[in-house]
Amino acid sequence: MGKTDYGHRIKHSLAYIECEPWAEYDGGDHVLFLGKVINFNYENGEPLGYYGGKFSKIVQD
Repeated sequence: MGKTDYGHRIKHSLAYIECEPWAEYDGGDHVLFLGKVINFNYENGEPLGYYGGKFSKIVQD
């Protein structure tokens, strides 16, 4: 993982979004945090999905 000013980034990930805190809203038993996007990047590659407790390949047409 790589460290940035806004948290950690997973090495070799196909995409990332860096945000700074912008607002938070009380949701009763939880809090909704919104962030202002300050940096992002993406690369072509083979995506990996996670659903139902399992990793899987994502088939693209």
